[in-house]
Parts: sequence; structure tokens; C-alpha cells
Amino acid sequence: MILDFNANGTKYKLRMGPGCSGCAGVPAPTTFGLLTVTCNSVSSNQCVSWTFAPNMTPSSTNPPTVANLYYYGRGSKLIFFGQYYMTFRIDAK
Repeated sequence: MILDFNANGTKYKLRMGPGCSGCAGVPAPTTFGLLTVTCNSVSSNQCVSWTFAPNMTPSSTNPPTVANLYYYGRGSKLIFFGQYYMTFRIDAK
């Protein structure tokens, strides 16, 4: 999952998932928490309702709920800002 947002004139990127090419100063682990995506409702053979939540099964490639936060520096280079634990649930229709 990747979320770009602006706060006080600075553009940030919150990232969960494998690695980050072009990201400077990335600490270990280089793989971050993964998502579980669930289809809740199907209509005409297409999913019309989804749920996105952290994958809570720990493994060497999935530290649950770990995400990195970056900000965009000069030339749109991503600069590491911090590593955080985050919990969430997103329902999309």
C-alpha cells in the first residue's frame, strides 16, 4: 500500500510493501508489512466491495503493520523520515 499526501507544504509518501527503489536512507527491514485484500461482494463476476487491512501473520518478509514514511526532497528524491507501526481497515465500494 502506498499513500501520498501533503502536510504544511511538504509532500510525503507512506509505504507498506516490498522495498523502495529510489528511497534514500531506508533502514532494515527492507520489506515492510503486507496487506490482506478481501473481496466482500461480487456482482456480474466482478468484485464490487473490498476490504484492505494489515496482514497480521508474522514472517521474515512480513513484520505486521510496519510502514516507512518518506518526504519528497529536491528532484522528487524520496528521503526516509521514519518507520512506524500502523493499524487500519479500509472498506472500498
